[in-house]
Amino acid sequence: MLGLGSSLFLRYLHGFGIPSDFAVYQLASQRWFEHSVNPYVQTDSSPFKYSPSFLLCLKFLPAWPVFKALCISLLAASVLLIAPFRRFYEVGLLVIGLALSWKGILEALDYGQVDFFAFFFFVLAARLTHRPLVAGLLLGILPWIKLPWMFLVIPFFSRAFLVGYAAGFFGFGFLLPLGFFGWGRFRWLFGQWMDLVIHQPHELYATEVNQSLWSTGARWMQVSAWGGVLYGIAFLFCLYAGCRLFRRGAQLATVAPWLLLMQLANPLGWRCGSLFCLGIPFSAHNKIPPQRLWFALACFVLQMYPVGVHHWTDLCRFGGITLYWLSLVALCV
Repeated sequence: MLGLGSSLFLRYLHGFGIPSDFAVYQLASQRWFEHSVNPYVQTDSSPFKYSPSFLLCLKFLPAWPVFKALCISLLAASVLLIAPFRRFYEVGLLVIGLALSWKGILEALDYGQVDFFAFFFFVLAARLTHRPLVAGLLLGILPWIKLPWMFLVIPFFSRAFLVGYAAGFFGFGFLLPLGFFGWGRFRWLFGQWMDLVIHQPHELYATEVNQSLWSTGARWMQVSAWGGVLYGIAFLFCLYAGCRLFRRGAQLATVAPWLLLMQLANPLGWRCGSLFCLGIPFSAHNKIPPQRLWFALACFVLQMYPVGVHHWTDLCRFGGITLYWLSLVALCV
């Protein structure tokens, strides 16, 4: 953990300026809390797309160096929660997981994404599946950070979990901002947010940074009719994988592939979602015959950025990261 944290801190020690997504959070906070103007501006090059409850959290947004330190600390905490690391093979699985997710970790930090917070809540909830009310409460908060996290209710589905989930969902999403903003301002902010989410520009979905199955499938079909066939196969595989994984229940060792299925189903599945590959080896190690380890290694090499080879944009344009996520899910099914 010390090596992981130190390497990330050293990489960002002198920084790259304020990351683009973090700058969006700062601007939204300034607009609303300092100038009392609409934070949801559709004409912005990168509009603020988060809920009013997330906007409320931005009232306490720290400076970028502090935010960066929080992200790295939460990543380290998530790693410590994934396994007890009492055996050497668990350390080996961690090293593989960090390798598989390293590109996503760096890119999420480069953009200043909040995915580290959501990932920590998810891992903590998965660790607390024996307390479904608490797990549900934690996961009920996540859709108000990013709406597609609502998808993750599926693997945890139970009566007690749904009670906790409803409490977290309505408490954080409605009661908290309603109590802070008041009914009038909350209703207006909620309406502005939903209007922006519904009317997002088509170009946002078409960019190669979006590696969701929907976006990649559309690009495949533009290239060839065979792209439509590949799209259909990938879609059916996701349904099959979801059914297989659902029958295994919600345990820390089985829920990691759901994060990648969420990224594939998310209309805006940014490629930095490879961060969520961290737990894949812990879900797949009992299912991978030794000969398939080479397949996993090939998947890893494909998505990395070889020194001197500028293939990242083209790789994403043709769905390389989408195929990477599908391949890792396949290792767990």
